[in-house]
Amino acid sequence: MALQRPPLLILCFYLLAALHTTSDAALSSHLPQAIDCSTSRNYTSTSAYAANLNQFLAALPENAVSRNGGFFNGTVGKGTDTVYGLAMCSADYSRSDCGDCLAATANSNANGLSNLCPGSITVLAWFDPCLVRYSDTNFFGTAEIGQIYKFQGASVSGDMSYSDAVVKSLKEATANAVTSLQRFAATSTDPYTLVQCTWDLPPDQCKQCLDVLSANATESDWWTMKIEGKRKSHNCALRYSNTSFVVVPFGGPPMPQSVDQAARSATQSSGIGIGSLTIGVVGSVVGLIMLACLAALIWKVLKLRSQCRRGSCDPFGHIREFTYRELASATREFADGRKLGQGAFGVVYKGAVMLQDEEVEVAIKKNLNVVSDESRAAFKNEVDIMKPLNHLNIIRLVGWCDNRSSLLLVYELVEDRNLEDRLYGGGASVSSGSGLVLDWRQR
Repeated sequence: MALQRPPLLILCFYLLAALHTTSDAALSSHLPQAIDCSTSRNYTSTSAYAANLNQFLAALPENAVSRNGGFFNGTVGKGTDTVYGLAMCSADYSRSDCGDCLAATANSNANGLSNLCPGSITVLAWFDPCLVRYSDTNFFGTAEIGQIYKFQGASVSGDMSYSDAVVKSLKEATANAVTSLQRFAATSTDPYTLVQCTWDLPPDQCKQCLDVLSANATESDWWTMKIEGKRKSHNCALRYSNTSFVVVPFGGPPMPQSVDQAARSATQSSGIGIGSLTIGVVGSVVGLIMLACLAALIWKVLKLRSQCRRGSCDPFGHIREFTYRELASATREFADGRKLGQGAFGVVYKGAVMLQDEEVEVAIKKNLNVVSDESRAAFKNEVDIMKPLNHLNIIRLVGWCDNRSSLLLVYELVEDRNLEDRLYGGGASVSSGSGLVLDWRQR
């Protein structure tokens, strides 16, 4: 029996169900693990502080992830409406997850910070993939350790040494983190540990913050020690486990940020958005210019190929290879009436050939010698010597032809003919003794 295709309605139902499941899973990582909303002072939705805050939150994915590899601190606005803001990615999540997390904080839905902490001037929010802090006072470079947030798993069963091993591993990771520009370190053996501070903390305050969290995580007796856990505060975080977990190192050192530098990189008065817009516009213009140059280059190459197909290009360094048939036709089969002169090695004929879609009169020298390896080598040497010459008083080589049995050179046509005619006139010769007599200075 042939299988029947499910109705379109059922397919749509499965698709919507899959999207709903995916959305729920993504949304759960954007729910705050810990959030601290100030209630002492509030702002209104129409205030300058609210506008600056919205700009700060909207630009966090760009400033913290794309530009700085996982951290950002800076200011938006000026005076009493200044927003001091900070964001950091969790090292056990990808930068993509962190970017999504930061983007969610700016949303106007129920999970956006403007709705989670409506009107709060000072906020700290820890999510799984990211940390966001902002206030109207400068908190940069100062550790706040009064509040500790705990997240932990099951208790250890019968392993007295586990607690000591976690203490040792956290101490090792802390020592490495405080000397790192990214204030981050992780260990790669059981127990697996990860520690990180916000990048604005000096080494001593980063160590102080992590030491407090480490003591809190390991202060229990061994029989109440948890097999895995997390601790987070305003400026630092740690994680430990007896099984390995994903660790995503930070790509590079933090951009040097001071309050003034952050404000200038955002805007002088209205925040981060205009700076990002300027970079986008400049990048677009540069991209369009590059595309135009590429298009012009492709057009030129195609035009050259088309000319070559018509036999009017210069494939050998500004000179052209002619066919024997072309040159024979140009001189009416090398007719005597086209002959300009003759020497010991060849006869010169007058002809007309097509160059760059234009008919040009030329002088065609046909070699009279029997073609051999020696004569072909001499012919090649003459072409190599004449090819690069380009001078007002030197005849220019236009092209050449090697027809196995005949070797031909094509020169520009000089209407004044040869030196003998210049000295003795058209009807005189050297042997007649008549013609133009030059004194020594003229010669």
